[in-house]
Amino acid sequence: MNTFSAIKPTPGIFRPGHLYARLFVAVIATGSLAPTDATAQGYFGADALRALAVETIERQLPDSDIARGANRTEVEAGAIDSRLRLAACDTPPRTEVDLSRGSGRYNARLSCAAPTPWSIYVPVEVRVYRDTVVANRALGRGETVGPDDVRLEERNVLAAGQSGLLGIEEAIGLELRRQVPANGMLTASALVAPLLVRRGERLQISAHAGGITVGATAEALRDGRRGERIPARNTQSKRVVEVIVTGPGRADIAP
Repeated sequence: MNTFSAIKPTPGIFRPGHLYARLFVAVIATGSLAPTDATAQGYFGADALRALAVETIERQLPDSDIARGANRTEVEAGAIDSRLRLAACDTPPRTEVDLSRGSGRYNARLSCAAPTPWSIYVPVEVRVYRDTVVANRALGRGETVGPDDVRLEERNVLAAGQSGLLGIEEAIGLELRRQVPANGMLTASALVAPLLVRRGERLQISAHAGGITVGATAEALRDGRRGERIPARNTQSKRVVEVIVTGPGRADIAP
């Protein structure tokens, strides 16, 4: 596939004979592609358009959420029709791309207002490599993640469609919503806090006011995880109150 790519954190370093080195150096030196840089023949060709799409995304990446904590990034523009000849602009083309989605695949919109208006979308792939949490073994749905189950390893975190976990502590003690294969990457959506209270169980509930704590026994009317609000029935008064789960078999009366 005919592509234009840039790899961080070493911009400006090219393989011998790289077809786009001269163009990329012009982008780095000026911050944009002026008409005279890329359109000596009076038009923008496919190579210039791909280079501009890469330059735009590379400029936005450091401030984006998707590159948070990255060891390195790669940006690669996909193929567009090599026969393209778009008229040169009076000013550098406007370039727009939305990096808020963590998909890794984006469309950069390039447009020109004058003298001949035009716009085109250039497909771009972004790869963000960072140390992230992966499974040491196959983990089943409903399992609680332990310290020996996971490790940190550099991965392209956008390959999973969303950012991975940055630290092992983010996974330890949580329960899996779905299976994760050995060497698979763990994501926040795959994990949930474990159930600490089950429906029908007895709870020790506490009320706090003015430095005084009053305790009582209640029956949980719904399953609950840490921090969740659930209804509970006081075993003595039979009154139903809303409580916040604080631990196994424990909860505080909600304010």
